[in-house]
Amino acid sequence: MSKYCTNCGTQNIDDAKFCVKCGKMIETNQTESIKSKKIYNNKWVKKLLMFILAAYVILCVIAVISAISDSIKQVEEIRTEGFNNTVGAIGRNSWAEDLACKEVKSDIYSSYGEIPNLNGELIYQDGQYYVVIVKYDIPNWNWQGSCACLIYGYSEDNCFLYGMTNELSYDYDYRSSLEDLKALWKLD
Repeated sequence: MSKYCTNCGTQNIDDAKFCVKCGKMIETNQTESIKSKKIYNNKWVKKLLMFILAAYVILCVIAVISAISDSIKQVEEIRTEGFNNTVGAIGRNSWAEDLACKEVKSDIYSSYGEIPNLNGELIYQDGQYYVVIVKYDIPNWNWQGSCACLIYGYSEDNCFLYGMTNELSYDYDYRSSLEDLKALWKLD
């Protein structure tokens, strides 16, 4: 029966009084439980346990970061949706603005030709009704104009032009006439 060093776990010959590796005195009355200490004293087992622990910690950190990232994405989507549904989403092109520009371009194109410069601005929303001001520039006619559009819908795929005002000057202040537009289209 081999003897195992209780200090470093090295296997020694049966008659050894001192460990061949660390030089500590080997106990003469070893039991099976002392032999089992060798497993826990081996460096490779310690390294394996440390690796498993490190991997577990890394996986936990990744899971927490992923959960936080998903939460941030959900909050950002809710915030963006709320922002897109608010009045005057300046600097953002919403689907209501896109549709208004498309309809104005289609309507005016038939009268004046190509319209390269159009921009829409959402100035009012009431439920599924969106009032969008479209301003345009027709360079070959040297003309700038604008009109107000009423868009009705729920999303980009489910909307249509509900009404459009006559053409007015490019600088017309639709915000000051918003109450008149709401009365025209029976909003509120």
